[in-house]
Amino acid sequence: RELRALAPPAEPGPAETAARLETEERLLRAVRALPEPYRTALVARYLGGRSAAGIARDAGMPASTIRTRIERALRCSASGSSGRSAVTAGPGDSPSSPWPSRPVLSSFPRPGPSRRERRS
Repeated sequence: RELRALAPPAEPGPAETAARLETEERLLRAVRALPEPYRTALVARYLGGRSAAGIARDAGMPASTIRTRIERALRCSASGSSGRSAVTAGPGDSPSSPWPSRPVLSSFPRPGPSRRERRS
């Protein structure tokens, strides 16, 4: 058992790699489909790993505005509201339908709280 724990993790097979690439493509389409203030905030927070306070400081606006934009971007995907055509795209969706069947952005890995958020 200890030897198995020390062994490097198995490389993903072709099916796992294809599924991961498909998910990444859907995620990129979903992010690109977001309206601008939401897209920028989401990318800076989750892909850039920055805190809402840091993004706000650079943009010259309150951190609450950035947090709201991030929240709305994620909600947009989860609820399938505005921007829905690319925000929720997934496999199994009808190519002729503009309304895909499941959210993509809700699976975005959420970074931990910023230092400021941990203090409060």
